[in-house]
Amino acid sequence: MSKLKYPELKVKSITLFYLRIPLKTSFTISTGTQKFIDSVLVKIDADDLEGWGEAPSFTSPIYHYETAKTIMHIIKDYLAEMIVGESVNPYEARLKMESIRGHNFAKAAVEEALWDLTAKLFSLPLYKLLGGCRKEVPINAAIGIQKSIDELLRKISSDLEKNYRQIKVKVKKNWDLSIISTIRKEFGDVELMVDANGHYSLSDIHHLKKFDLYNLNMIEQPLSYDDIIDHASLQANMNTPICLDESIRSAEDARKAIMIGACRIINIKPPRVGGIISAKAIHDVAKASGIGVWCGGHIETGVGQGHKIAIATLPNFIYPNDIEPSDRYLLEDIVDPPVTLSKRGTVEVLEKPGIGYEVNLQLMKKYLVKTIKINPP
Repeated sequence: MSKLKYPELKVKSITLFYLRIPLKTSFTISTGTQKFIDSVLVKIDADDLEGWGEAPSFTSPIYHYETAKTIMHIIKDYLAEMIVGESVNPYEARLKMESIRGHNFAKAAVEEALWDLTAKLFSLPLYKLLGGCRKEVPINAAIGIQKSIDELLRKISSDLEKNYRQIKVKVKKNWDLSIISTIRKEFGDVELMVDANGHYSLSDIHHLKKFDLYNLNMIEQPLSYDDIIDHASLQANMNTPICLDESIRSAEDARKAIMIGACRIINIKPPRVGGIISAKAIHDVAKASGIGVWCGGHIETGVGQGHKIAIATLPNFIYPNDIEPSDRYLLEDIVDPPVTLSKRGTVEVLEKPGIGYEVNLQLMKKYLVKTIKINPP
């Protein structure tokens, strides 16, 4: 982080907004299908400023045990009482929240809102407060499991025309080697990676080794969501770099995974790891070990995207990131300005204070499921 001394902010209130926004088309991975996003936006009011964070989630626990309902519960009944009416900065809030085990998505949304507030207090873009060094960040075109190979090829062709820096394709058994082979035949040496979301096991090692034939940039989380041991065995037998995602929840997880050779790349999702402080710590551990990272994510509104953009400006984020333009998946985003894709396959970093994206409250009301405001006791 930067060497600025972080002031304490007197937290007046926390407001939770449970949103449900339809997707343009459903998005399928190996563990299930999304037709809309359930997301919890957190607004913290302090010192005549407001800061925003986001906890993206699924309706059911198909990716992670947290859902919008559990996130609302944990923030309302546990985390809020630790900081509402108190004077805190992001680091102090994180220390307070560590008494609650797990629930990283809920913690991250609260911490993000405090970072947005702190950057606004300094009149700095968040990326500068975090020590970022990029004016734009390269992004992936993430493509879910499709109904047919022809449909997949059409999507890839469209994304390549838009100059996305890398194509990321979701895979599972019976939707893997054949589609990768077809992509290579159709598009040659396009920058390509695949994501299995933990669909395989070590018993599939002979099958997984065949992925080496296709010169992939990486294979993301091929084995179980909580494993590093079997991933180490698999990486020792594969040339394709393994990228760990769900297995990495903290800097300590990253250290252990790197130590045993479980991966050569790490995907850092701020909500999954508990917030920006933990994301930065993982970045630093990986950098010290020569392991490159990139910023992953779920389908999120511009609030979550803004925080991802800020963290992805740090120097060891050397691969394209899962940062989605506002018009890619959502029927409608709720921020001004929208997150946009440049002709260079990047998202430009805004120079406004905080994350740089403002929530359109009128637009947000269209997608509200529930609102809770927590005031001091």
